[in-house]
Amino acid sequence: MKTSKQEKVNKSKETEAMKGDKIYKMKVYNLIVLDESGSMWSIKSAALSGLNETLQSIRSSQTKLTTQDQYVTIVKFNSDGIRTIVNCAHIDDVEDIKSEDFEPNACTPLYDAIGISVNSLNALKEENSCVVVTIITDGLENSSREYNVHSIQKLVEKLKKEGWLFSYIGANQDAVYEAGRIGIRNAMKFECNDEDVDRSFKAFNAVNCQAKMCLDTRMADMDLAAPMSSDAFFMSVGAEIAEMNEKNSFAEEKD
Repeated sequence: MKTSKQEKVNKSKETEAMKGDKIYKMKVYNLIVLDESGSMWSIKSAALSGLNETLQSIRSSQTKLTTQDQYVTIVKFNSDGIRTIVNCAHIDDVEDIKSEDFEPNACTPLYDAIGISVNSLNALKEENSCVVVTIITDGLENSSREYNVHSIQKLVEKLKKEGWLFSYIGANQDAVYEAGRIGIRNAMKFECNDEDVDRSFKAFNAVNCQAKMCLDTRMADMDLAAPMSSDAFFMSVGAEIAEMNEKNSFAEEKD
């Protein structure tokens, strides 16, 4: 008789002790790469609110999903620098980001920000863990020096095969196309107004929560040594992202 997904999740939560008396928890590294270029100024308040809502969503996952430990890294970037403001901190130790910590200006070295932050985290993370990368930007790449579209695509594709999960939230662009250029299929577009930014973050966080529940199922299968395809992982939980893109496209045509 086949075991349902919910039964596997329940089994996972009931059998956290895997070896002797040692309780195993999968470490989930949440990497948020946040555009701090000048064009983000018009939606600064909404972007900051969305970021903090994402942190709250991770806190909720920490509470509900007892087989996981959630860690957070937040990297903000513009042509003045790529700065890590939270570095592999447990979510219980992460406070909401304040307005003075997010001051948009200058240009958009998107590829450098992705390459540097991803490689830095890859050097720190433990084996048999999961990494969820979220890229938030309202503009196109225009000032990277170390990485280009081809090197980032190669890096993303390599890490996806190792089980990394990538998502791209973009505005002022064809987000699905731009994400696809660098190997990311899980993309959502938002409009540069406070209402749509708020709506998009809510939809995205709902999908991310579903994805982390699927990680519990993966743990119940005890198959941690076999990385899951990033695209396959999100296939069953990406309907809301697709629906959001469809709504935004329809709104543009209507206008």
